[in-house]
Amino acid sequence: MLEHETDAILATLRTRTIGDREAILLREIFVADIPRGIKTYMQAETVRWLEAELFASPRFSRVDTQAPGVRRQGRAFIASMSALYRFPREEFLSLLDNAIHFLENYLCRPQWTIEHFVFESGGSMSAQDVMAKLDCTVEYAYFRTLIQKIMKRRGNRDISAEEFRTMLIRIDDQIVKQHNARELALLAKPIFDFLLLRDTPPDVSIPLKPILVFFEDKKMNILRDYIESICSIRQRTEITLDELTTLVEDLYLGQADTPPPPPPPGAKEEPLPADAVPTGPAAGGEIPEPGAPLSAEDLQGYEPTIELHVPSIFDFVTEEPDGRDDRPHADEPPPQSIPPLPRGEVPRPPGADAPRSPQPEKPRIPESYERLFAGSEPPAGLTDLHEIIQGHTRSRFVKRLFNRNEESYEDVISSLNRSDTWRDASLLLKALYMSNGLDPFDPDVVEFTDAIHRRYLGAEREGS
Repeated sequence: MLEHETDAILATLRTRTIGDREAILLREIFVADIPRGIKTYMQAETVRWLEAELFASPRFSRVDTQAPGVRRQGRAFIASMSALYRFPREEFLSLLDNAIHFLENYLCRPQWTIEHFVFESGGSMSAQDVMAKLDCTVEYAYFRTLIQKIMKRRGNRDISAEEFRTMLIRIDDQIVKQHNARELALLAKPIFDFLLLRDTPPDVSIPLKPILVFFEDKKMNILRDYIESICSIRQRTEITLDELTTLVEDLYLGQADTPPPPPPPGAKEEPLPADAVPTGPAAGGEIPEPGAPLSAEDLQGYEPTIELHVPSIFDFVTEEPDGRDDRPHADEPPPQSIPPLPRGEVPRPPGADAPRSPQPEKPRIPESYERLFAGSEPPAGLTDLHEIIQGHTRSRFVKRLFNRNEESYEDVISSLNRSDTWRDASLLLKALYMSNGLDPFDPDVVEFTDAIHRRYLGAEREGS
């Protein structure tokens, strides 16, 4: 589909990872300046190889792997060791090529790719094996989250390829319904970021074909045909995120959802119509029949829209393209940059005003490491980390890595800003992760490490 772009991406990622070397460690790949989806795929494949070899070894094969928890504990052990796996050059380049083609297909047509990747030969699979396959994915993670919820509710029974296909269609259906026109366009942003290998500004273009395939995969053929026809009239073979947003809004002009005014105090809440997308807890625990809409329990934890102040394409927060939930807890106010949701605040649960239990100690770098940079000035020629980590990404790091403690986050960034080299910064990060029990291979921790590492990339290349 994108042969020229794929070859260029392969060449760039090869340079950013193994270069001219004969081998590379998986942990080196984790901190390389490459897409997170590539890192996730490589780690998942490495764990799968090691697991297969371990479980097939003569003595280990006598272990009852069907006993509860054995496979899960085995995979956790293997994952903890996988960072030290050494790839010979040819093996690495082959895996990198597979990862790029997988991610390209997955980003452009996620529903089709998940179905054919999980069920390569039809039949049926256990819930455990389905989830192990989905370990290769990180973008559009609402698929993995909702599949896991539904599988648990159905008792983790084996699932057939046809049932799985129906599940994917229903999930994508509901996700599309929960996004307005602008958010629908932003769902395609991971495609832009992958093809350009960076966080893409809204005015930079990519080939049109992947965007058409993306909406075709979501069965949105009217939107697909509209985008294709307008671009044909304008003689455009490329498209920017700004242009895509405008086209989606143009097509749905007059159909945009307008939040209803909040009900007057004391008014009874009207029941949702049967075809509405549920947003609250489900009344019952029945498993949805194939073809039925997802229940509220299935969709619990998925919040489609939170508006920010400045009316710009990136100045609103929807569910991230990778599907993870960043909503504030019900008993805390939204961040200052985010006003309350239009439909009113989430009701405070009973006891929400009671004194809270002591908060855990705020994450920080140990003093022994902080002294290394005490009183020193930020080195000249290196970008301030506040410019690299901004907006929603910063808010997510504060929430997930620093227990929502802004002061702690700023202390760490200040120390890192005074680090002259990546080696010094990596020592600080290692100390931070170890002292605060953070898994260095957790996706958020890896992304944070990547952001810090990008500060030193230019200086490293100039000095090499």
